[in-house]
Amino acid sequence: MDYEQQEINFVKRTKKLLDQYDEFISIKKCIKNDFKESYETTLLINCCVGLLIIPNEKLFEKLPITKINLEDWDISEEMIEIEIIKTVRKTVTHLRNSISHYRFISFAKSGEIIGFEFTDKDNKKDKYDNFKIKLPLKNLKEFLSKLSNTMLKIMEG
Repeated sequence: MDYEQQEINFVKRTKKLLDQYDEFISIKKCIKNDFKESYETTLLINCCVGLLIIPNEKLFEKLPITKINLEDWDISEEMIEIEIIKTVRKTVTHLRNSISHYRFISFAKSGEIIGFEFTDKDNKKDKYDNFKIKLPLKNLKEFLSKLSNTMLKIMEG
């Protein structure tokens, strides 16, 4: 199906992919307890393209400049290292850079991925890190969900 409003449709469809995948995994686990091949973390990182990169590239000026906080965004200021200005807009930009330039690593517990550490570098100062955050999967997913809801409200006017 053709996109009617490309940015809006892409964000909506990406968000729906995440929701559908969660439903799929829940059903599969109920049917077959030994379901081993789930790729929710890979899908989550791939969905960052639609839920971080598109808003940052197309709607940068409309991204919230409010301080990031756990209650509203599932990310607290304390989780963010190095960066001095801890707003939603800055966080989105740094996460976008981290994903786009493959500056993230997973962390695991008992062999299962439980989160990602994202870093960003200041290109003007060579290899100087200017952002670092270690996000559990739940926090990343909730942040993306809240961001996409906010962006859809703005885009749909």
